[in-house]
Amino acid sequence: MANGCTQRRGAAHKTIVLGLKVRQGRVRSLVIPSVATRDLNAVLQAHIARGARLYTDEFKSYRRLRRLGYRHRRVKHSERFVRGQSHTQAIEGHWGHVKPTLVARHRSVSPKHLQRYLAEADIKHRLPKDMDFIAFMLKRLVSSPVVLPIK
Repeated sequence: MANGCTQRRGAAHKTIVLGLKVRQGRVRSLVIPSVATRDLNAVLQAHIARGARLYTDEFKSYRRLRRLGYRHRRVKHSERFVRGQSHTQAIEGHWGHVKPTLVARHRSVSPKHLQRYLAEADIKHRLPKDMDFIAFMLKRLVSSPVVLPIK
């Protein structure tokens, strides 16, 4: 579900990104202010309905998810990556596509624009493999009504 970093992990200068993925479905990548429990909880409550089942790694900020009304399963990656249906492989796979794109294609992404790049990756994740992203976006732009600002 998420990739969290703390200063102890040597990531004080990095922008923090949280990934939410529905099994066999959509993905949502978000830049978040911190991995503190209160910040993670606020984001999760804004994007995920109570009662949903969440699969996470063992990061400490996820410990209280059951108290918030979620069904929660944790996978201790230091021991294994999959425990029955409990795994984070889907979101890890998404990051496996996003990270090389950011590094190879864009080379450097400022924190100011990172959310836009993540949104592009999320859209690409939803497209069929044989669909061209540029053609898809052009079609959407052409078919959308033009709204001019009134001054």
